[in-house]
Amino acid sequence: TISSALWSLWPRICSALTEWAVDYLENALVPMDNFISRGTETFLAPGAPYMAQLFAVARHVLVDAKVPDEDAAPAAKLLECVLLNCPGRVDEWVPHMVQVSITRLADARANFFKDQLMCVVAAAIYYNAPLALNVIASQQGSLAQIFTAWFGMIFETNKKMRATHFKKEFNKKLCALALVRLMALPAAQLPQEILAAEGQLLQGTLRLLVELKTQMAQRKLDEEAEESDEEADDDDEDEWDGGEQEDVEDDDGYLEKLAKQARSYQWKGGEDTHDADDDDDDDDYDAFFGTSGYDDDMSTPLDSVDAFATFKDVMVALQGADPARAQAMAAGLAPEAMTTVNELMAYAEVRRVEIVQEAQAKMKGGNATAATPHN
Repeated sequence: TISSALWSLWPRICSALTEWAVDYLENALVPMDNFISRGTETFLAPGAPYMAQLFAVARHVLVDAKVPDEDAAPAAKLLECVLLNCPGRVDEWVPHMVQVSITRLADARANFFKDQLMCVVAAAIYYNAPLALNVIASQQGSLAQIFTAWFGMIFETNKKMRATHFKKEFNKKLCALALVRLMALPAAQLPQEILAAEGQLLQGTLRLLVELKTQMAQRKLDEEAEESDEEADDDDEDEWDGGEQEDVEDDDGYLEKLAKQARSYQWKGGEDTHDADDDDDDDDYDAFFGTSGYDDDMSTPLDSVDAFATFKDVMVALQGADPARAQAMAAGLAPEAMTTVNELMAYAEVRRVEIVQEAQAKMKGGNATAATPHN
């Protein structure tokens, strides 16, 4: 929970961000997220000014096209945080959040900023799909325009056929869950434009989930390799601490090993090692914010939702409740895409097992920590 003393800082933070400290919004983002996620009841208490103050900050930044994309991106992330952390409790703010995001999207230049603005729309759909669709449709022509832009971003690739949008795991997951949420709606609740393009909803979901699966596997390999490297470094330190070196030759060998390790690291601000064909403005964003963005320091209820299991549950439910609609949705898929559907359905069961194992491992780790006396 957040103490009342800390909450007294919130108005001062918001006032500073709207008056002179817009350049520091990125630094304030994670603390403000903590207020929202850990102090939700206070944040949304009847008569509390906090939500209005937050939106005033976001609107101040997003409506001013002169604010650079990298400074405005945290404002869109704040709106996403609210939508994901306050399910069912900010209905009156959804139109404002969606409208300001769609409006700024027209002026966005950097891919990472377009992604973040579209993630606000995705978060609104995940929050309350019928409400979000009504808000988007209320702006003339926006429903078709937004979904055309969204799917264009999902399928856009560079010269090496790599995705140019939604590069982060979290963004892929959020967009996939939003599309699945649309597929879970009864047909009567979907606008005709969406119902007529349900095959594209499925194709977009498949694209995001396949890329998410690949990215998760690569992250796991990277984490295992990093853990292995750390263990190797610990062994080297043990050897170094074991006593005096036998001769100067050993010293030289150790120093050379350190030099090789140092050369293996490269500061992101240094020489560009990317192929020119693979460059886009996301590289500049990653160099500044890091490849994980803010997501490693932020948590939402979405963290406990598995996109693959959710996808399978919705597909199975749809097949049982409306087989004709399910068949029509899959009718336009190529044979290899149908294979992908089956593979993802099978992977959902793998994920269910992994989630249980991860939870058990975390519980054991917590118990071991609790049982270890502190000196």
